Order: sequence, then structure tokens, then C-alpha cells
Amino acid sequence: MIGEEILFECLKCGNCLFYCPVYNVEKEETYSPRGRLSLIEILNEEDLPLLRKNFLQECLLCGACEKNCTGNLKITDIFIANRAKFKKDSPAIKKIALKFFTKGFLNLYKHLFMFVKYVPLSTLPKFNLRFKKINKKLINKVVLFPGCVGNYLITEIKDSAIYVLNLLGYEVITPNFNCCGFPFLSGGDLEQFEALKEENSEILNQYKDLPVITLCPTGNHTLKEYYGFNNIFEFAEFLNKEENYNKVLEKIGEIEDKVSIHIPCHYINFFEEPQYLRKSLSNIKGIEVFEPERQMCCGFGGMFSISYPKVSNKILEKSINNLRAKEGRKVVTNCPGCLVQLSRKSKAYHLSIYLAEKLQEKNP
Repeated sequence: MIGEEILFECLKCGNCLFYCPVYNVEKEETYSPRGRLSLIEILNEEDLPLLRKNFLQECLLCGACEKNCTGNLKITDIFIANRAKFKKDSPAIKKIALKFFTKGFLNLYKHLFMFVKYVPLSTLPKFNLRFKKINKKLINKVVLFPGCVGNYLITEIKDSAIYVLNLLGYEVITPNFNCCGFPFLSGGDLEQFEALKEENSEILNQYKDLPVITLCPTGNHTLKEYYGFNNIFEFAEFLNKEENYNKVLEKIGEIEDKVSIHIPCHYINFFEEPQYLRKSLSNIKGIEVFEPERQMCCGFGGMFSISYPKVSNKILEKSINNLRAKEGRKVVTNCPGCLVQLSRKSKAYHLSIYLAEKLQEKNP
């Protein structure tokens, strides 16, 4: 099982406290990474009712503690393994959501009243993009793994990515992938995760000689870390290949715009080189790009924003202020989940949508 082989060697140094978005709004040791690890070490199932049962669940699994751990602990895997052990203590609304979180679930998301109070439907971003067919020979092939939000909830993310890749000369193959499984993994349902992993891996193995492009850093991390595939590229990473990016710069030309960059947690904490999002925008002529000295979690965390909306909103407010979004800047991210969350308080774009919009203006 994930995390079983890990020995608890937390030094209790407290370095993680500074980086944990939940602790920074809750200010309670129980919800610090150090506190959670301490409780995991000493508690058994009978002890849990004596304390708040959600000490493991009220965590974004953002990876910030792991990245900055002085003891180099695989903290995320420790938390996932113990969520599986105590999964019956998950919040009720999370259990309900995961029960129905299968292929096509997010297509129904807009119509399920129970979620309206958590992610108001009126704040989900709407884009009016109409893509013209690319009348050019598409030489190379790539596979697209759009992720759940891009596939069902904000389909413009997927459509925009296909448009940009077509414009660069790539034929985009879109197999019928299912959810990557991370919502189940993070919820402690390892059996369902393994079933999704097997289903998606069977498809991926059919295209093992082609680059697979993801539109979600969480999906990218899952396919690499937990599936074990190597030919996986995040959208911004793929665009920054020299032959691709030069074409993007040439076609987009010069634009006047002010944007703030929001780097997703799973991108900045689990990618070796999380600068691709920044590079995708900073070299465009005429654009004014603001990136905070320290990136902050937006508070989405998938099921976290549904299970703990008050905490999620507190974290979001800090992130919006950090991004100077209230100054009228557009926020650009490369995570569909972050896009859903940031759109509650600001004008936000997924990188694929932002680039597609600008490219269409220049290449009608």
C-alpha cells in the first residue's frame, strides 16, 4: 500500500508550519503537518473518536510540507495511506461525491443542488471561443489527457488546447480516458484508484510511443508518480519545447495585457522545473506579467473545497490578495481546479484558453 514502507522520522522542527495553507488560516497545531504526523504516530482506530476525526481530511495534500521538509519525508504518501486506514471518518459530503465520481460525473455537477453553496454556478467561468478548423497538414501526433474538469465542467480548456496544438502542427488524439483517480487516492479509496489506474494504463500503453499531454498538474503528477509513465508532459512544459515556443511567439506577436501568474501547488511542489507557466507568458512582447514573490495555494484541493468551504474561502482570499487580482489583473493558471476556485473572486484563465484567445485574435 502507498506509504506503508515509510517510517515516521519527523524531527518536529516546525519548518512545515510556515508553508501549510491550512495551518496558516486555522492556527491550530492539530492541522499542521507536524501535528498530523504526531497524531498518526500515536493513535489507533479506537482513539480517533477522542479527537477531531477530520485532522487527516482537512488537508489539501498540496505537497508544500513535503517539498520543504527538513527530514525529506514523503508526507503526502503518509497522509494518503492513513486516510485509507481511516476512510470511514471522511466527511459525509465527500463520501457522497466520491460515490458518484465516475466518468461523466462532472457533466452532472452543474445540476446537483448540493454543490451550489460550495462552488456557486454563477462563478464558473464562461468563454465564448469559436475555433476555426486549421487548414494545414498536421505532421506529428500527440495524445491529450484533459482531466475531469477539462473534459466535463469547463470544456473550453480541452478545446483551446487542441486548437493551440493544431496551430503548432500537431494532430491531437483524444482517447476516452477516465478520471486519473487522484480524488479516490486522496479520499483513501485505494481499490477504486487501482481500478481507474488499470483502465487508463491500458489506454496509455496503446500510445506509449507518443507524447501524452496533460492539462492538469495533479493528473500529470498522478500519471508519473503513481502510474509510472514517463512520456507525460504538462501543457506549458510541452509548449516550452524550443520548436513549439518559437512558433507561439511568432504567431502571437505583441499584445497589451496585464496578468498575474498563479502556479498550482502540485506544479510548484512536485515538478522539478515549475517555471514553464511563467516562461509561457513572460517572453510575449508587450505583456506585463506579475508573479508574487511567494506563490500561495488557492484553497481548491478538489474535494477539500466541497468538504471545508469556510477554510477553503479563507485560503482563497489570501491568494487573491497575493496575486493583486483585485487591481483588475487577469489571473492565468495551468490548473483547471485552480481556475474553478480563482474564478469565484477574479477574472481567471487556464493557460490554454488565454493563449487560444490571443492566437485567434492574431490569426483569424
